[in-house]
Amino acid sequence: MNNIETISIDIDSDIKTQASDLAKKMWSNLDIVVNHLLLNFVKNKQDTNSFRDYEWFTKEASEDLLKAWEDAKKGIWITGVYDNFDDLFKHLDNIKNN
Repeated sequence: MNNIETISIDIDSDIKTQASDLAKKMWSNLDIVVNHLLLNFVKNKQDTNSFRDYEWFTKEASEDLLKAWEDAKKGIWITGVYDNFDDLFKHLDNIKNN
């Protein structure tokens, strides 16, 4: 990697601590772990460690998130702040059914 860029991401502090501790135990660090995940994401053209592992991430949920992404790119924003995915999906269902 000749071109190095810096990114900033928001992450749950407990997850960051656990991931950092685990990486250290494996003689690694979060930079290497994140680079590896991003490389696999680009190489495979998909997230191999993804939401698909969660039972709530159905085909419909995937389609809803993709639509929200496409809408956002067009400047159509979903308003509100959601504390969890259930609330978000309820709101998306409301929009879809109206």
